[in-house]
Amino acid sequence: MASVEPKKWLLLIHQIPPKPNALRVKIWRRLQQVGAVGIKQSVYVMPLSEQSREDLSWTLKEIVEGGGDGSISEARFVEGLSDEQVLALFHKARKSDYEKLIQDASALLAEWSSGGSDPRDPATKGSGQLSRLQRRLNDIAAIDFSRPRSAPPRSCS
Repeated sequence: MASVEPKKWLLLIHQIPPKPNALRVKIWRRLQQVGAVGIKQSVYVMPLSEQSREDLSWTLKEIVEGGGDGSISEARFVEGLSDEQVLALFHKARKSDYEKLIQDASALLAEWSSGGSDPRDPATKGSGQLSRLQRRLNDIAAIDFSRPRSAPPRSCS
């Protein structure tokens, strides 16, 4: 039976000063934005790729500029967390993002379907609302590491 090669990961391990709290929030939001998931307090993981390395490097630079410190490391999980468990963390995070997008799209569709507004009416700004949903879908798909890279996200139009 052939063994599966373990996946390689990038870890950001950081320490941020407790004050000001704004830096902690800023870094947390940045990590969410690039698709990193937390595996321990102040330890975040991303799949090994040049894009992930760049995203984490910029985040680390912000941490250091804010008075904190940290390191980025290439890693393989040997004991404790398995690759499957880490992948499940990514899946759970993106599932939540997609569910929120679906809720917002459903609410917009319900509003348009109720006859209360016409999406083609410039005052309703229907095309702008649809464009924002499409941008959010693209942003989520860009950090959905379980989605095949060759498959573009489906369009809302």
